[in-house]
Amino acid sequence: TLFVTFGDTPVRGMIAVATLLYVVHRGTFWEVNGAAVKTSRGTLNTTSGKVGMATNGTQIIITDGTNGYYYTIATTTLAVITDADYPDAATTVTWQATYFMVEYLNKFYISAQNDGSSWDVLDSAAAEAAPDNLVRIIADHGEVCLFGTETTEFWGNTGAVDFPWANVQGSTAEVGLASKWSLTKFDDSLAFLGKTRLGEVQVMR
Repeated sequence: TLFVTFGDTPVRGMIAVATLLYVVHRGTFWEVNGAAVKTSRGTLNTTSGKVGMATNGTQIIITDGTNGYYYTIATTTLAVITDADYPDAATTVTWQATYFMVEYLNKFYISAQNDGSSWDVLDSAAAEAAPDNLVRIIADHGEVCLFGTETTEFWGNTGAVDFPWANVQGSTAEVGLASKWSLTKFDDSLAFLGKTRLGEVQVMR
């Protein structure tokens, strides 16, 4: 049954927060309520390509590879992340243990606690288990999963004050991500199009 439509062009990304659905379609950021009423909550500087989206319940972060955006749910305001330490070219975002996280090149960056508008370039770390490039970051089961082209690393929260995340030694999987946007939550796990070091590509869980 059709609930709501945005036209023929694909939706770029969407995320549910409480009873509302937030959708990026072309250059518009939409809020959709339970009655299928669409309300524009702002615009992005790009109109095509998939976007990353994550929420902590009070903010939503959107990444499109050109800018980062933060939406404050209580005030219904969307703004560009203007902090100079934010990596504008980041394409994926996740949230775990009060921090938003984005990937850029072979590193991942964390925001200030529960504030996606504030970033410090020193609050970053490199995917270090292998020299392959970092493709996507996602939080799952309390850990941060760093998917590269040939390997996947798992990082846990150590509680350290300066940078609370560290590689879980011995946990690296010898499988990478063949397609960035194939990765999804599935049945209390993760499903994705994976690739081995030998180049074999298949659906994995």
